[in-house]
Amino acid sequence: MSDDRAEAAYRARDRYAETGDPEAAREAVELLRALAREEHVAAHVDELGGALLDLFEAEGEFAVLTEALEAHEEHARLARDADSLNNLGNCLRVCHDETGDEHLLERAREVLEEAAELSPGDATVLDNLGLVLTDLYGAEGEPALLDRALELHTRAVLHSAAEDPNHLLHVTNLASAHMHRYDRAGDPADLDAWAEGCARAVALTPAGSPNLPLRQANLALALLERHARHGSPADLADAVHAARRAHDTSPASAADRPRQAGVLANALIRRYHEEGDPGDMDEATVLLRAATADRPQGHSGSPHLWNNLARTLLERYERDADPVELEEAVEAAEHAVDLLDGPEPLLPLCLDTLGTVFTARYLHHGDEEDLERAVACLERCVELTDEAAPALPGRLTALAIALAYRYEHTWEIADLDRSVGLFDTVAELRPERPGPADLNNRARGRIRRHHRTGDPEDLAFALDQLEALVAATPERAPGLPLYLENLAEALRLRHESTGAADDLERAVAALRRALRLLPPRASRRPDTLGGLGNALLDRFGATGSVVDLDEAVALHREALAALPTDAPGRAGALNDLANAVRERHQHHDAPHDLDEAIALLNTAVTLADRTTPDRPVFLDNLGNALMDRYERDADPDDLDTGLAAHAEALDLLPASAPERGRIAANTGGALWRRWLLSGGREDLDEAISLLREAVDATPPASPNRPLRLNNLGCFLRDLHGLTGTEDDRRAAAAALEEACRSGAERGPRWALEAARNWGSWATARGAWPEAAGAYRFGLDALRTAYRGQGMRPHRESWLRIADRLPADAAEAYLRAGDVPGAVRALEAGRAVLLSEALLTGDTALERLAAAGHGAVADRYRRLVDRLARLENPHDDTRSHTAGRPR
Repeated sequence: MSDDRAEAAYRARDRYAETGDPEAAREAVELLRALAREEHVAAHVDELGGALLDLFEAEGEFAVLTEALEAHEEHARLARDADSLNNLGNCLRVCHDETGDEHLLERAREVLEEAAELSPGDATVLDNLGLVLTDLYGAEGEPALLDRALELHTRAVLHSAAEDPNHLLHVTNLASAHMHRYDRAGDPADLDAWAEGCARAVALTPAGSPNLPLRQANLALALLERHARHGSPADLADAVHAARRAHDTSPASAADRPRQAGVLANALIRRYHEEGDPGDMDEATVLLRAATADRPQGHSGSPHLWNNLARTLLERYERDADPVELEEAVEAAEHAVDLLDGPEPLLPLCLDTLGTVFTARYLHHGDEEDLERAVACLERCVELTDEAAPALPGRLTALAIALAYRYEHTWEIADLDRSVGLFDTVAELRPERPGPADLNNRARGRIRRHHRTGDPEDLAFALDQLEALVAATPERAPGLPLYLENLAEALRLRHESTGAADDLERAVAALRRALRLLPPRASRRPDTLGGLGNALLDRFGATGSVVDLDEAVALHREALAALPTDAPGRAGALNDLANAVRERHQHHDAPHDLDEAIALLNTAVTLADRTTPDRPVFLDNLGNALMDRYERDADPDDLDTGLAAHAEALDLLPASAPERGRIAANTGGALWRRWLLSGGREDLDEAISLLREAVDATPPASPNRPLRLNNLGCFLRDLHGLTGTEDDRRAAAAALEEACRSGAERGPRWALEAARNWGSWATARGAWPEAAGAYRFGLDALRTAYRGQGMRPHRESWLRIADRLPADAAEAYLRAGDVPGAVRALEAGRAVLLSEALLTGDTALERLAAAGHGAVADRYRRLVDRLARLENPHDDTRSHTAGRPR
């Protein structure tokens, strides 16, 4: 009778092995429990232990595992042969997997070493001993343990025939050993052996086997790693498919189901990075939350799951800007590290994640302690990572990013240089296929250094990298908005050096595209809004389009409203909005805009301490705004406070900083104003010295060059007023003429200002031919700016700047004895002044008539009447509609 029950139990175990049916495992356990109680035969006790392990595998009940260990301990005491020791060692290893108790693993090694001595050619013993050594490598990090494990697994495969029921298991474990060595050393041959072994194991596993989900998950992991190395879309598609099958075919109660969920989550996140489907990320988050909830806290797989959950929550925060998910990510990453005991191989992975989430929280809240924690975690992570490990480039990248942010906080050049060097090292470590993030980070590092040093080679390198990256990135890839934003910044920087209008157009287009691609609540959205606002301000400076100016103000307001009050970027957003509002004040002469700009800049300076790299910029802009208000209200306190702000800004800047030329020019302007008030010659001399420094530091094609030349010319003009020397006169006139010529190509506004300054100065000296030449530049600039405006209110704002320019030009020609030149001057201004002259009265013409030149005025009126009949009716309609009350 006992033989019949034993046969029935064996058949039930075979049925479970083939189908994974938990009922079959329960049936085998019940039959073998009864036999073991009744007969206490060693073979029945051994089979009971095996059946209990089957049932644990099917249902995950820890009490069943404990009973299995007791059965195998009893069998080893009864038999003490290779088989009993092998089964005990295997059971001890499973118990370690569930509890993390390292003593169980050491005992497993002892009994399996004994089994191997008793039966040196037993493939199963060799295989199980290899598994234990691999686990010990995971706990201790000793490479020799892993090398011996791989040797044992290879021998197990060679000692087992293809028809051996355990051959498949040996193939699986050999693939796993290749995986561990690839993780340590990064040899592509190990990666291929790992993937091929996993694929062979899946192909050999019968459908319905309880081991099939585990092997499909292993295959998915191998394919994901190969995709990360080589970028094959087929590997990614196959990985998602294998991971999905592993998860969906794994019973809900299976002990390994949380692991399969984690593997599927990883595959979905990878596909999200490639294709941008937010549904992949959301599903991954659900899977990982469930997996961490289902896994016992002491389970050896828990740190990995908590680490993956932290990474996924960080991704969701970057997509949706939800600070709750950022805090959850920090907590999950800290929990993953806390679960580890000592320097395990998993520790660098978890430190990498913890450092990355600390960096993200610093960017959100601005807490310097988070940034220091990030650098410390990532330094330790890199220190623990083997030089040949495939994970090293990613960990170096995370450290380089944290160092770059610390540089932006402290202005320590050593952090900047090390960050750029690490990005270059990453590219050298992955020459065959640098990832998109590698290319972006490397370019971003060069842009950051160009800001500091002005090195054109850094900027050229960054543009080449970013243009190639944007061209190669799919439209839905999550990283594309960031790559576009960085490309736009590089284009704007090149425009500052060369004045190429196409660079500005491309920058604006790139930023508009980035905004379209960003989710509405993305954490980067305020930066992108501000970037587009700044690009539009640049274009306004180049073309005079007030439409760009108005949109820039609106974008900067939206960016500021989207930032948390404690965000590190808030001071920069306040500064950017203030610049836009101040620019509008200068163009429209709106007093409330200027007062708002000063209030915004005072807040920005308050938020930025002396170690903040952008503090000099905020101080300089505050000084500029206070100078504007001094010009308006003549309050000496504004002059003194503004000059102090400029002086502090200049003092904080290193000599190589690209901003130094601009801030030197602005400080010179403040000193010039104080000279006008007090008459101190030293202020004028220092102002001229600073302006010469600024002009010398400005590339010939820079859009800023006309402004600085204009100011230098004005200061030299005033110096000539004091000295009367011909050298000073020639120097002033040359600077103003160069400002006009440069402005004609780079931006009409400052060409117009320089022409007015030069023309009025020449008029005051009675140098009429010189005045006429100056005003000719001004009329050309006015026509260029005016044609860029689409609506009458915007055209009129340029007319207010131009004021009496056509009449002054005509008078200069007349005084020089050139009546045809005066007519040409008036005709040159007629396209600009036509409709406004008809609406506001012919004041300029009346001045000409009063001066005895009525014939010229009459000829101009006839031209106006003739041209008015030829005006485009669409322009009139558009102007009327734009001015209609709403």
